Amino acid sequence: MEKQITFRDADKDLIQEILHFQKEHEIKYFVETVRQLCRQGLKQNVNVKIDIN
Repeated sequence: MEKQITFRDADKDLIQEILHFQKEHEIKYFVETVRQLCRQGLKQNVNVKIDIN
């Protein structure tokens, strides 16, 4: 399944944060950085729901 995303000028700060994360973790590709951040965010969301219950 192929999906695309387009960042806008308003996302400038977000892109900088993603690039910073990419550099810190020595990730070669921007898209892989976004994948990792999404996975971490989804896992964190699951953990929060579990802790509340």
